[in-house]
Amino acid sequence: MITQDLKSGNTQIDEALEIMENLEATVLPPLEWSEGLTKAAAEYAEAWSVEDDPSSLKKRLNKYGKFPSGAKYEESVYTYKTYSPDAIDFARFILTNGGDNAALAPMLFGATGNKAKKFGASWGVSDGCYMTVKNVFADPPQEAYSCDIVLVVIAASSYTNNSDVAKC
Repeated sequence: MITQDLKSGNTQIDEALEIMENLEATVLPPLEWSEGLTKAAAEYAEAWSVEDDPSSLKKRLNKYGKFPSGAKYEESVYTYKTYSPDAIDFARFILTNGGDNAALAPMLFGATGNKAKKFGASWGVSDGCYMTVKNVFADPPQEAYSCDIVLVVIAASSYTNNSDVAKC
């Protein structure tokens, strides 16, 4: 049997590897997409894209649904510059706790008692920014241009959408 030490020297990546190595042997319960959580994430991303200050998480969440007493929830916000939004980058940020809240990955992949059952996410690009890739064949040649981007992920142990929030 060949084993390999996957430690990278990068604290965030090493923490993510530890989370993945310590996953329980049982199958993780499925996450349910929540439109209410997604709307709360989208509200943050929209405010961020125009450099406005998003309202508090609790206020945004209560606008679209309800938490039962004792329900746990976490929001993580990832901001970075890119030439193209990429789902692999999004997954890497979540697994490595690359945002402003290191509690999201353990809630998604940690001990069963703290496990999220619902989640929502949204992303946005800074207002007025258009990403391009380098194109030497264009007339005139086009340079690459990156934009600031935000990914907002919300996970909750329990959440019920308000009746006026459409369900997928």
